[in-house]
Order: sequence, then structure tokens, then C-alpha cells
Amino acid sequence: MMKINAKLTQEARILLEARESCHDLHGMGDIDASGDEVEKPCRDFLQRWLSRRLAITHGQIVDQSLNVSDQLDVVIADKLAAPPLYTSASETQYIPFESVYAVGELKATYTLSGVRDFCKKLRKLREDLSRKVVAGDELQIGDTTISGLRFGKPGRPPSNQLYSFYLALGTETDLMNRISRQSLSELYEEEWPDVPSCIMVLPQTAIVPMNLKLQGEHVVGSAPLLLPRSADYYAPDESYDAYWTAFATNLTSKEEIATLNLCLLLSALITHIQSSQLAPPQLFDYLKHAVQLENSRLVVLGPIVRQSDENVQTYATDEKEETSESKDTQENKDAEEGNQDAH
Repeated sequence: MMKINAKLTQEARILLEARESCHDLHGMGDIDASGDEVEKPCRDFLQRWLSRRLAITHGQIVDQSLNVSDQLDVVIADKLAAPPLYTSASETQYIPFESVYAVGELKATYTLSGVRDFCKKLRKLREDLSRKVVAGDELQIGDTTISGLRFGKPGRPPSNQLYSFYLALGTETDLMNRISRQSLSELYEEEWPDVPSCIMVLPQTAIVPMNLKLQGEHVVGSAPLLLPRSADYYAPDESYDAYWTAFATNLTSKEEIATLNLCLLLSALITHIQSSQLAPPQLFDYLKHAVQLENSRLVVLGPIVRQSDENVQTYATDEKEETSESKDTQENKDAEEGNQDAH
């Protein structure tokens, strides 16, 4: 029997050790530099656990008008839908927006300013880039769109929403003491709707949206929620409201808490990807910007000679006649050899 918990614990240990290693090298003097050294282990982890059809890369997202996002630590895209438009010498890739499922920010050490910076990247992505919206009642099959379908109750949200997450591998102080409810409320109020769907400090907690049913301060019902903007649709009934929720656990080991949080992150990503439907990129819409047709002229060389059906049939008939003649020749030869044997 496979012990999947042990496998995730091993992954958590690798990431925590990567954080300790870069902290020893850089201390707190260069948080960005230390963050660079944890990005690859995090992307490698995602690549090991997510589908092989997904590209787990880093770089910038490009839309059909060639608008470009800020640099992103993680871009999760469907690599079967379209190749990267360009890959630099540092392996930074430029990804067509239509093929992107999720984006992420990776840090060695949690900071509230780091979350705010990521919110700014998400805002630019939302305001400056665009892609076709796949309605919740649509089904994409190749280049064909089937509309008016019924998936669950009416009003299903778009099927190609973008999931976002902020993952830090540690913090210098206890997270729950460092971040008050007031500061979180200010963050959500000021940065909405660009707050990432998951804010996770690996060995401590994960902050995610959930649909909750409350009686006073007690939770009497809960339902998972991936994207805050879809809260109303996925609420079990009107008695549920959406809340930002921090997971508190009785676990004391950093590795155990990190294992739990990795499981939460993977579950969210897999669920989002499986429930999403992307519109296939029309690569010509990207490449046409490299061709200036208005500065060109066409030179007509001559008509295309089409082969008629009659010519095709004649060729096939000639081939059959040739085969028939060959058969007659072989029969005559066999008859002559038979006569010689008789004499």
C-alpha cells in the first residue's frame, strides 16, 4: 500500500531544507535573492505531482495584443494547447494567456509587503491583459464551441478563471501574531479583487476563502471554495457566507504542518484545473503582429492546375489494365511450360 503521506512529508522536508539553506546564505539582507533559490525546488515539486500535460514554468504571460504581464515565479499552463512564444537563455518563458490555468508567487520568507506586491502583479494582469471568456454553459471541443449547456444550477461562473497563490516557505515570527485580523481585513479591502486565492506559509498556516455557516462565532457548516468571486454560486444555500479562513491545526511539528499545507495546495490546484476549460489559443493572432501585410504586394504567378476526377479515374484504370496484362502474360508463360513438359 502506497504511503502518500510519507511522500508528501518528504517533499515538505525538501522545501523546508531549501529555505534553511538560502537563509543561511543570505540571512535577511536580500530576501529577493534568497527567494530565487527556493523557486526551482517549489516548481520541481509541482511538476512531480501535477499532470504531465501541464507546463510548470516561470516567466511572463502575453495576450493576443502582445500585452505582457509582470515576471511571475510560477505559471501553470496547458503545454498541449500551445508552445511558449519565446524562451530566453535563462529559461524565462512567454506564455499565451489562453493556455494559463494558474499563477503563483514563491518566497523564502513571508512578508505582508510581498503579498501586496503580488496583488499588484495580479491587478496588472487583470487590467492590462485579456482573453476570451469561456462561459460556464459552454463546452470547448477543439475550435468548436457548444453553448447553452447545463452544468449544475444556472449562473455557473466562467470556466477559465485564473487561480493564484502566494507560497512562502517560512516566516521570522509567528504568523498569527504578526498578522492581525485588522491588517488582513485592510489587505482584502484595499486589494480586492486581486488578493490571491491562497496565502500559505508552509510550516504554519494557509489562508483561503471558504463558504461558512456561522452561529455566533461557531462554525456549524463549511464548504470548499477555490475562487472568492464564485462564492455565491458554490454556497450550499443562502445561510452560507464567504469568509477568508486561516487553517489552525493541533499539529506541532513543522514537517507535519507543511505536509498538510502541501496537500491543501495540491488539492486546490488539481480541483481548479480539472474543473476549468480553456479556449485554445489562436496562434495566428499572435504571429500576425510580425507580418505587415499592408506594406506588401501580391504577385500573381499563375492559376493552380487541378487534376480532374476523370484523370484520377483514368490513372486507376490504366493501373488495373497493366495488372491484367501482366496476369495474362504469366498465364501464357505457364501454358507454354506445360506443353514443353508434355512433349
